Amino acid sequence: MIGFQQFLVIMGMGVVLMSCGGETAKNDESSQKKEVVGTESAPVAGEDLFSDEFEDPDRDSWQKPGEVIKKFGDAHGKKIADIGAGAGYFTLRLAAAGANVIAIDIDDNFLQHIEEEATKLPTHVGSIETRKTVPETPGIALNEADGVLIVNTASFLPERKKYFSEIMGGLKEGGQLVIVDFKPERSPVTPPDNLWISSQKLVNELKTVGFTIKEVDAKTLPYQYIIIATKR
Repeated sequence: MIGFQQFLVIMGMGVVLMSCGGETAKNDESSQKKEVVGTESAPVAGEDLFSDEFEDPDRDSWQKPGEVIKKFGDAHGKKIADIGAGAGYFTLRLAAAGANVIAIDIDDNFLQHIEEEATKLPTHVGSIETRKTVPETPGIALNEADGVLIVNTASFLPERKKYFSEIMGGLKEGGQLVIVDFKPERSPVTPPDNLWISSQKLVNELKTVGFTIKEVDAKTLPYQYIIIATKR
């Protein structure tokens, strides 16, 4: 199993640097958008669409991406923002589930990697739009998204309430925010104590900015909890 510092690089250097505040991504100076489409010659069902030199081959066993994606319900046709997308681990899987994904990061190299990987997806699945943002904003416009996914990133946001408030503004009414982060118990992938944040702290902050907490799931994933919050 990889060390945590390597693990952060795998998931995206931009995750570590992202903080909150600032203007929304509709400001052209703070975001860059690029639509990526699949190809008719993409691998057929049964082939591994997600093998990737950036990813730990054991990650699927504990990350259980399918279970995380289920938290959005039927993802088909939904616009879901993957904030801190990194190498596209969840972006590609969300698109394969039929979502129209906004892959958001501050690192050009990872966004380019996602664009390259997206061309391997069949054309009949959802779409992927890469978007470069700045550290001060989550990078979504007002009422733009049906869902937002934040994985292994919340503890790096120094002003989370403000950041969550901007995410609230970027969600459509009834939209869902899904946060995945680490439990306090030691494990092969648990971060150091100073990079860990409790689910209860996040729940309190989300409630403060107006989110309704739908679920706190500490059972599905072996090393992580999942928070589902809705905009009501």
